[in-house]
Amino acid sequence: MKVRDSGMPEEAYWETLFDPVQAISGFPFIANSTASDRLLELGCGYGTFTVELAKRFRGRLDTFDIDPSMVQRTTDRLSDAGLKNAFVYQGNFVAADLPDHCRDYGVVVLFHIMHLENPEDLLRRVLSRVRPGGMLAFLHWRPDQITPRGPDMEIRPTLADYQRWSEQFHLTPPIEAELLDCPHHFAVYCQTSEPT
Repeated sequence: MKVRDSGMPEEAYWETLFDPVQAISGFPFIANSTASDRLLELGCGYGTFTVELAKRFRGRLDTFDIDPSMVQRTTDRLSDAGLKNAFVYQGNFVAADLPDHCRDYGVVVLFHIMHLENPEDLLRRVLSRVRPGGMLAFLHWRPDQITPRGPDMEIRPTLADYQRWSEQFHLTPPIEAELLDCPHHFAVYCQTSEPT
């Protein structure tokens, strides 16, 4: 099952809509990563963000997509770039749980997917795979203006949605990430509670 009101445009056009390097640079997990860290990306698409994450994240990156053609395209791009720290899987993470080996993540990247029908269900399942103090990084089309792509304005997540989810799941309050050269996007990040 794909996320509602989703679908990818032609790849060349998609990659004119934002600068993935500038987008991910707004999140602190890039600079703070170590070789033992684990990152999970849900929804790799063409691998636009995946390749840039794998170049900059020092640990292991696991990424999923439901579409076999997207899995293959991302796999090819990672191979062409000589990146060996990223692993691409086909799977329906919206409707099913993640494989058993997918756990102890320090970062989960949720880009362009939080307009799905039951975001709380996804967050609940994802959070069971995140280590204490781990980060959830969200990026989506801006909810306050018309953008060249993106789902219906009424289902785009807002800051109030992220605040509600952070309270519901006992996360730190959302912090807005600074996005450069990404005028159509809005990004926040939250962290899980550290053990006491």
